[in-house]
Amino acid sequence: MLTCSGYRDSSGMATEGTPPASPGAARRARDEDVFQRLTGVGSEQAPSGIVKIVSLKQRVITGAAGGGTWLQCTHVAEGHVGAVSALAAVPNALYSGGVDRTVRGWDLNAGREGWRAWCGGGVNALTAGQGVTGHDSRVVIAAASSAVRLFDTRSNAPVATLWSSGATGPNAAVRGLECTVTAIALADPHTLYTAAADKLRLWDLRMLECVYKTWSGHTAAVMCMARVSLPNGDRLATGSRDHCVRVFDWTHVNSVWEAGNRRLLEPPHYDGVQALVLRNSSAGGQLLYSASRDSSLKCWRLSDNTLAHGVMNAHKGWVTGVCGVGGVQNAGGWIASCGRDQALRLWSPALRPAAPPASLPDQPHALAACAATGSLYTAGSGGEVRAWRVLLEP
Repeated sequence: MLTCSGYRDSSGMATEGTPPASPGAARRARDEDVFQRLTGVGSEQAPSGIVKIVSLKQRVITGAAGGGTWLQCTHVAEGHVGAVSALAAVPNALYSGGVDRTVRGWDLNAGREGWRAWCGGGVNALTAGQGVTGHDSRVVIAAASSAVRLFDTRSNAPVATLWSSGATGPNAAVRGLECTVTAIALADPHTLYTAAADKLRLWDLRMLECVYKTWSGHTAAVMCMARVSLPNGDRLATGSRDHCVRVFDWTHVNSVWEAGNRRLLEPPHYDGVQALVLRNSSAGGQLLYSASRDSSLKCWRLSDNTLAHGVMNAHKGWVTGVCGVGGVQNAGGWIASCGRDQALRLWSPALRPAAPPASLPDQPHALAACAATGSLYTAGSGGEVRAWRVLLEP
């Protein structure tokens, strides 16, 4: 009778003894696959990140003498493996999500990574409770692939999972019905908007239930959302790969939600819309700013749904982020934008240059601002998260 008394090791040499056992199911599920290793994606067991303070000698003032206003980098957070694709800034913390499938919370004052959670997929969108008007500052919500996971920063495990199909629970009900969740927006105090393909959903986070679903009106996937509160609901703006920007007024009357007063803002962009931000106008009403792959920025006046201002070559290449910074009660201040030309730019509300551009070390994928502190945050393909502040000439 023939018996096998040995095996060949990785070098091809015959070796006596028992071959090593195959890894168990749990290990196979958690270990990195070939794609992760080739793209540099790390695991949740990677070392904790650190935050470096940019010293005075390292700071580069990008404005000329007497320029009046400039952008200054103050902190650099390092720890993600691969690109960072989403940011969420709150008064007491900064959160980032990346292709390494993690969401990380940064304590800039302590100079360290303060919290980390595993999302199971590359993070597409991120939001967090502001700690005001009913928001719980411990709540962090991340969209990864077709799932939206709700976290409490007192632990690392998700407390709930919402799916693009409207299902809830740790596993999708019918995987064939799921599609990528591309944008999320947290409303006051317990409602969440999600966008997947050309559909929008409204979730009640207290019941963990989808309470309303509607077609966005777009002919392609919704890529970004912006939200502002109304007396009886929310105003939601959406930007899509179909080059268009649409606005809805969501009302909550007699415990029933309805999306009405739909309008399409024209003329459209020449390419997909990447980012949106809603601001109050100092003259009254609201302004909506849109950033597009066609390298332009546009400012829409929502009182009459017209184009108020526009800059065709705001960046050399895609404009990947736009947000508002400074001002009082979400009005005034500046508009910040970033693009594939590796630049962070500051604009007046009328989209006129307000400061010389600040150079970025990589292509930015995400831009966020904290209204309470007036700080800006950028993150991109290099995996670093940078904090900025606007400095004014005395």
